[in-house]
Amino acid sequence: MTLGTEDIIVHRGMGKPENTISSFEKSMSRGYHFVELDVHLTLDENWIVFHDFEYSKGKKIEESNTQEVKNSKEYEVPQLTEVLTKLPKLRVNIELKVPKNDENSFNIGKKFGKFIDSYFSVERGYISSFNSKALKGVRASNQEVKLSYLTTRPKPSEWELLNRKIDLYSVNPLFILLREKHVIWAHKNNLEVHPWVVNHRRMILRMMRLGVDKLITDKPDQVKSVIETT
Repeated sequence: MTLGTEDIIVHRGMGKPENTISSFEKSMSRGYHFVELDVHLTLDENWIVFHDFEYSKGKKIEESNTQEVKNSKEYEVPQLTEVLTKLPKLRVNIELKVPKNDENSFNIGKKFGKFIDSYFSVERGYISSFNSKALKGVRASNQEVKLSYLTTRPKPSEWELLNRKIDLYSVNPLFILLREKHVIWAHKNNLEVHPWVVNHRRMILRMMRLGVDKLITDKPDQVKSVIETT
């Protein structure tokens, strides 16, 4: 499969601090309009864009109010609504961050499915998560949004079971153990494959040879260079 610039998903935006409006704007200014970002539900029930579960040592986002998280940083930590409204042309892979052992995973996903319906079109991107219960919750409240299952290794049997229940759009495995047989299986089951995080030329070439559909990367310029010279 031939990849184009539109198939490059920039991991948390370009530049520092990551997961900020400025990092997403920089991506867009360089011609990369598809980014991956991370969201958490705060104690006061806002969806905030941040990678780690703790915003400061011992302080969890899920147990803190939005302003507590924002006040802890010298840069502006955005809410998801700000990103989606200020950057209407930005396409997004939104990773829903919910601890796997969280008993409330399904309900958190359900809340997110309802929330995103007001701000998100199918064409704009998709929702991904390592937490399958959270994804089931999203699907329970939103039948239209595209869903992707994140994994640290290829798991076709697990992918198949989840796909039957929530109609997945893609599977997003860590690239290291991905093989051609996994990509073939996914495509036979009408699933796209978006490996993460693919940064180095040799691995980029290998993923392209496997026939993946998109690449999640910290180094979009490197990926673009390989695409254009291959």
